[in-house]
Amino acid sequence: MPRDWKKIITKNSEAELRTLIADGQFQVTGSLIILKGLPTQDPGQAGQLWEYIDAQNLHYLKVSAG
Repeated sequence: MPRDWKKIITKNSEAELRTLIADGQFQVTGSLIILKGLPTQDPGQAGQLWEYIDAQNLHYLKVSAG
């Protein structure tokens, strides 16, 4: 697949991205956003997303400070 290939996500559609790289501002809006396969412990790499699950089994999206 060409390096400059782009996936267009249209309104009211479903899409799954294997990799997403953003340089600069990144904004996501919607009523349902699912992130799969996140580590459940701080990966220790600055900027990497991870999922924190507290004692009440509530899930939080966190960004590692490194």
